[in-house]
Amino acid sequence: MKNKLQLPELDAVFSRYVDEGKFPGIQAVVTDREEVVFNKTWGFTDSGQSEPLPSDAVYRIYSMTKPVTVTALFQLIEKGLIRLDDPVSRYLPVFKNMRVYKGTAPNGKILTEKVEVPITIEHLVTMQSGMSYGSKPDDDPVDFLYKSNKAHIEHAIHLIPVEEIIEIIAGLPLAFIPGSSYRYSLSIDVAGHIIERITGMNLGEYFRKNIFEPLGMKDSGFYLTEEQSSRLPSLIYLKDGTDEERFPAKDPSSRTKPLFFMGGSGLYSTADDYIRFCRMLLNGGCENGVRIITSESLKEITRNRLAPDRLSLFHQSWPGYGYGCGFRILTDPESYGF
Repeated sequence: MKNKLQLPELDAVFSRYVDEGKFPGIQAVVTDREEVVFNKTWGFTDSGQSEPLPSDAVYRIYSMTKPVTVTALFQLIEKGLIRLDDPVSRYLPVFKNMRVYKGTAPNGKILTEKVEVPITIEHLVTMQSGMSYGSKPDDDPVDFLYKSNKAHIEHAIHLIPVEEIIEIIAGLPLAFIPGSSYRYSLSIDVAGHIIERITGMNLGEYFRKNIFEPLGMKDSGFYLTEEQSSRLPSLIYLKDGTDEERFPAKDPSSRTKPLFFMGGSGLYSTADDYIRFCRMLLNGGCENGVRIITSESLKEITRNRLAPDRLSLFHQSWPGYGYGCGFRILTDPESYGF
């Protein structure tokens, strides 16, 4: 594809990043409301510089899965199949008798009490459910349970059936009463399974039929074909100044259908595919004459839903931002530094 836009400053910076070894490879894409106007890659698929990074590289998009899941959920809301104020237990009964963390006894035992406030769908998509992620420091008791339990499921999606993972999550205490605070968590993964319960499809099938195919996102999904996997770069962490390869290029595990379709972090996609999804959002829920969700739904998704006390907590990590339904929302550009 020939670039319609030239960005020499961007080219200079990203070329330097690759030359200095800060990143093995980089891809940048710019779009307007109608089409891609800039798409360029720099560097290689891995730190060994064995192959140039292609423009159709397939990436693990992790939390960029969340907006897709929330979009799917709002499609069901528009059809009257679910409401934001519905209790989660209506669809997943294992969440009916939840308990919340109350403290730790001198002997190290976790103390809990019954939760009187039910977790709702809105609590899930706004990260106010009280669930956790297993990514905080070890001195957080609830998060430590997630980290040490099979509910920290990034390594279990091909090993444990979804129903078992959901039961494990529901069996862990909440960090707070639903709706009383904010914590980034597995909430939207749980919401993804609710979509499966309502539609009778696995999440990958639902996404394909109702989002990916209508938008022409031909390389997006929860697992890859052999050809798509051949375009998958390494996943490399920079640790203590050195490269640590977490997943190799052309990782064969990417071709395995998961048992748990993670609505919060499980998708693979290309820059071209995801920019189509972003353009749909930019155009009020419609792309190339195909409507995915209504503009009214998009407004509900992208308005800040955190109360002032939770917003101040969120600002510790993201000054100037609020949180909608699966989307971080810029509410104060000056506070963020723009």
